Amino acid sequence: MKVASRSKATRETPATETVSQALDLLEVFLSHGSALDLAELAPILKVDRETVQRLLATLEARAYIQRSGEARNYSLGVRLFELGSNFRNQLESGERLFLN
Repeated sequence: MKVASRSKATRETPATETVSQALDLLEVFLSHGSALDLAELAPILKVDRETVQRLLATLEARAYIQRSGEARNYSLGVRLFELGSNFRNQLESGERLFLN
């Protein structure tokens, strides 16, 4: 999986680095499957397990990630579906969007 590359010329603050890590975590699910556990995520993201655990806890609390029962697997959460649905509604309403 290729995690979106960050420009080396751009210096990230701790806050923007955390946001980038959270987005990288979400993007992992695009190419590595719909359910992953902590042990799989840390090496893919190339960050320590504690960081991944903190990111997962925050994303889970906001429903961007959900935990799949006792298996300790994580998958994308309902909040991402809501955002995607909102985007689709914008497209259907003819709203002019600028896509890169």
